[in-house]
Amino acid sequence: MKKGKWLLIVFYLLFSQTKMLYSQDILAIPDVPDNKKICFALYTVHEKTLKLTAQFYPLTDQEIFKATLEIKQDTSWVKVAESDILYPGLISCFRVENWDDRKQYEYRVNHFVFLP
Repeated sequence: MKKGKWLLIVFYLLFSQTKMLYSQDILAIPDVPDNKKICFALYTVHEKTLKLTAQFYPLTDQEIFKATLEIKQDTSWVKVAESDILYPGLISCFRVENWDDRKQYEYRVNHFVFLP
């Protein structure tokens, strides 16, 4: 088979796969249940200060939303920080001073509706 025909076949295969991906609307934000509204969290520790940002999926209600950062100590969860969920970015930023970065912690971010 000639080189030109191979290029046409490869181009066709690539184009058809790309068209399929875009027809599925891969950039659409999924509709997730209320108990799974936290998308991900990123953190950094510098000079014994923990900074953690949690990204949320869109929230439906217009009440005041808050989030908590908790760590596991022994068998129970202890709240170490609380933050508002900011609009329009739907993020919650936590800052914890005097963080012992020599230890490993199991952590979680919770969110809840705060009714005024």
